[in-house]
Amino acid sequence: MGTHRDPASKRASRLAHLSDAERALIARVGGRITALRDRAGRMTIAELARQAGLHPSYVGEVERGQANASLTSLCRIAAALDVSVSDIVAESALPP
Repeated sequence: MGTHRDPASKRASRLAHLSDAERALIARVGGRITALRDRAGRMTIAELARQAGLHPSYVGEVERGQANASLTSLCRIAAALDVSVSDIVAESALPP
């Protein structure tokens, strides 16, 4: 019989190989997406996901810093928010 891990454990394990700084960066990017979504007229996660062509749970995980968004996903999210990818990541960069 295989072991069953809860979804939160699976999400955490996907980022376990990353450094603390990288996980903090992912969390900052997620927070920035949330702030931009709120600024876009209180758009819901479901609406952002629909406009970006992504699954709502994935967008929620990205916003909560539980998923490392790909560049293509960030491009889709930025387009749905009518901002540039640099607007999402500019304030989130890793320190040198």
